[in-house]
Order: sequence, then C-alpha cells, then structure tokens
Amino acid sequence: MMKSILKVFLLLISPLLLFGCGADKVKYEKGFPTSESPALSEFLRGELAGGSYRLLLRENEEQIYTDHQTDNRIVYYIISDDKMEDFYKSLLHSKNTADTLEDMHKTDKFTSNLTKLNDSKRYHLPLVELKKNNYMYIRTDKNETTLNLPDLLKKFDVKPNDDIYFSITHIKKDHFIIELVNANQDTEINKVIAIFVKQDLKKIVAASTVPKEFNNTLGNGELDGFSNLFTNSSNKRRYDMAFIRHGQYSIYDSKSNKLISIEKQDYLSKDGKYVYLGGNQGELEDGIQRIQTIENYLAGNDNYEREFKLSFKKIAKELKLKTSGISTATINYFNKDFVVLHLNYNGVLVGTAGATNVIVDLQDKDNPTAYIVDLGLVL
Repeated sequence: MMKSILKVFLLLISPLLLFGCGADKVKYEKGFPTSESPALSEFLRGELAGGSYRLLLRENEEQIYTDHQTDNRIVYYIISDDKMEDFYKSLLHSKNTADTLEDMHKTDKFTSNLTKLNDSKRYHLPLVELKKNNYMYIRTDKNETTLNLPDLLKKFDVKPNDDIYFSITHIKKDHFIIELVNANQDTEINKVIAIFVKQDLKKIVAASTVPKEFNNTLGNGELDGFSNLFTNSSNKRRYDMAFIRHGQYSIYDSKSNKLISIEKQDYLSKDGKYVYLGGNQGELEDGIQRIQTIENYLAGNDNYEREFKLSFKKIAKELKLKTSGISTATINYFNKDFVVLHLNYNGVLVGTAGATNVIVDLQDKDNPTAYIVDLGLVL
C-alpha cells in the first residue's frame, strides 16, 4: 500500500521537479559591479549617452553617436572605446551610483568627451538636413539631392507645414535608413515612415513601419536591390531587428523576406538575437526566467539559452525593506546575458516601501550574479 502511495506521489511531483531543475541559482550582491566586463561596457555605452544621443555604430574600437536634429540636421560624434571606458570608471567605485550616473548623464559632461565627426566618408555617413516646407537635403560621398517630402511621401499624407522629426537608424556601405515621424499624423500607417536610401541616391523607397504594410512593400519588390536590409554589420544573418513600435518589436527574416512581429509580452534584446520570455508584459514575475535565441523563439520550441531563478522577496530582504510584496517589476535593458530591472515594492499597508534597480549578470554561466543597486533608472 505504501509503495503505491509513494509511486503516485512521485508521479505528481516529477513535473514540478523538472520545471525548475535546469534553472541557474543567482547570487545576490549589494552595489555596482566592481570590475569591467564586455556586457557592462555595452550597457553603459548606450546608457551614458542619455536621451540626447543615439549610438549608431561601433566599429574599429570607435563608437559613432548621432544627436537629435541639431538645427534640423543630423550631426555625428565619435569617441574611442578607451576614452568611453575612462569616462565611466568612476561608477565602479562609486558609493552612490545613482548620483554618479545622474552627474554623468548631464549632456555637457558627456558631450565634452565626444568629438564632432567631420570625415563622414569614414563610415559612409550621410549629411541629412530638413529645409523649409519639408524639403530634405541629402549628401553622401557619392552624390547629393534634395527631396520634396510632401511629393515623395504623398501616400502618407505628408504636408509642407507638418512637424517632422527624423533620425538615422541603420547605416552601411550599400544604403542607410531614415526613420521619419510625422507629429501631425494620428493614423498608424502614416505616423512613422522608413525611407531606404541607396548611398548613390539612385534609389529611394519609403515604407510604413506597420509590419503588414511593410510586408506589402517587400512583396511587391520595391526594396529589391537593398542588400542586408537592416543589418549594420557586414556579417549577414537570417534575422535582424527592424522596428520598435509602441513597445512592440519586429524582426526581418531575410529568408522569407518578411517582417515578423515579436509577441507583445516578450522582450527582444538590444542586438535582436535573443528573446526574454514574458519580459515585456508590463509586470515581470519572479521565479524561473527564460531566455531563447531568436531562432529557437521563432521555431516555437522549448530550447532555452538561459534559465535562472529570481526572488523579489530575497532582494527585499537584502535591502531590509518592510513590504507586502512587489508593486511593479520591469526591464530597463536586456542584451543576451545582461539584464537591468527596476523593482518597486509596496508598503506593508499603504504606499511604497522603496525601489531599486537590479543588474542580472549572466556572463559567468557558473556564477550568475544579481547586483542590487539604485541606478536611478525607471522605465
């Protein structure tokens, strides 16, 4: 009789044992990482620029940033990897990381470490300038032209007096992409437009960034001749990150020549190669966390790149918070084996008990570590 009961018991608990058996245990430490690492450097490269600059390229141990339309034109800046590392080293030994990071975020401090890049030929960087009545002047090292945007973008209902904002999102030897936002448009299809421009300016194609509409543009052959549509590198791969719209990501599949939407609840890594399952649902749950490669994710299988367990309760205990539980848990940053979270805890009865960031460093597969540190980052 006892043997029968034991067998039934084992059958009932075996799925529970299997469910979490492959997850890595995370070690918790208070404070910022005390040593440099490739993933930390990658995070800081984007974070230290704040909202004033966008990291466009990183090649030959140099980083190229753009600002946000200084006098209606794109301006490029350059900084070496070594100089950037020197700039953020003070974070590694800071007693108050949030204050140090806030100080670094001041535009004048970051700007003082940048050099304006005048030699645009080095990285095939175009001069792009918005003129009166929404004419756009473009000059590359091969050609120059002026576009009448209301004429070129007639099907998107662009008018001469519309408020237009633009940025360069992808750049390569073959072509570049200008992403244009029309502040006067409420229609989803017409709001955000991608303009694909050949470096010789002999072919210019405008497309809606709505996946269904963009796939129509792909399907009718308008973008034929643009090699490796969305990649900034010379390494061709099947999947590349394309657009981010309303917090939802889309991936370009070069084999099927289609845009594929990532599920709304999932979070795509910065490089577009990995997916954090359930990471974009607005309320991250603790317990087992799973990361897949984009290939396995789109194949719909159960092969995971990483599985690890997070405990919001243990984090609160490390901070000595008196709390009734988590209020909000969101991802600030994710790229392969490096995750930055923002956690906000409820008070015991009312109000909040406190908030913190958590850096989950998965680079060392045998020793994943969660650094509990306030970076002042809130999604």
